[in-house]
Amino acid sequence: MEISEKSKLGRCFKKIGKEVEKKIVEGLISDFYKNIHPNLKKISSIVNNLDIDKITNEIYENESNPMEVSNEWDVYALRKNPEFMDLYNKLNNHYIEDFIQEKILPILK
Repeated sequence: MEISEKSKLGRCFKKIGKEVEKKIVEGLISDFYKNIHPNLKKISSIVNNLDIDKITNEIYENESNPMEVSNEWDVYALRKNPEFMDLYNKLNNHYIEDFIQEKILPILK
């Protein structure tokens, strides 16, 4: 994956200075993207395939205040989807920060 010099990341690379370090970091980011890409696609698929009618019926059958919940049916539906929540939690629990701390920063020191 080639990173444009006009992107924020590309501008950061200018600060790194050494071509070897740039290539190593670029490779790590490319690997990171390859690892995270399937999860992002799956999240997108789950969101795009929400069954609105089913969710609406479930809200009105199971919730004590359906009008309040129905204003945020999408959030309700995603929170009820265990696969979505697993992916969401994986990607939100310092996933990116940990990658930067563990892989990128040691190269730049």
